Amino acid sequence: MTTTDPVAALPAVDVLPVSPLCEIRVAFDPAMLVYETPGGLRIDAIVSGGTVRGPRLDAEVLDGGGDWLTVPPDGIARMDVRATFRTPDGAVLHYTSTGRISLGDDARQRFLAGETVHGDEVHGRAAPLFETAAEPYRWLNGVLAVGRVVALSLRHIRYQLFVVD
Repeated sequence: MTTTDPVAALPAVDVLPVSPLCEIRVAFDPAMLVYETPGGLRIDAIVSGGTVRGPRLDAEVLDGGGDWLTVPPDGIARMDVRATFRTPDGAVLHYTSTGRISLGDDARQRFLAGETVHGDEVHGRAAPLFETAAEPYRWLNGVLAVGRVVALSLRHIRYQLFVVD
């Protein structure tokens, strides 16, 4: 009796098709907390504003969200993001994201010293989700998006989001 491997029967995919959604720029309150825990270094960064600009989404990032970053001994930072966006027509969008940022020793030291590190120095990827009842933006509730970190510091983060088509 022969069995067929169900994974081997799937069509090969070399590249997932994506299309640009937006670029998010977030500023952090300078009074962030940086402290050690048994799980690693914790950085609690509270949002002090920002922008969302792109071909499919424009909005303001409202104050008060946050990025609760954990940097364990393996050096791979774990993102836990919550934010609220308001579109130009007044719709409110809830945004959550997890992700990973791999920092080399030099980039990690510079980041923790307050410098900006860029996408060519780090490998940062995000898995965002949106939630809204606003009719013009309800399509976002079903979007699977991916993001990449373009710039990161203790004062701000900038990343690009893409919709997986």
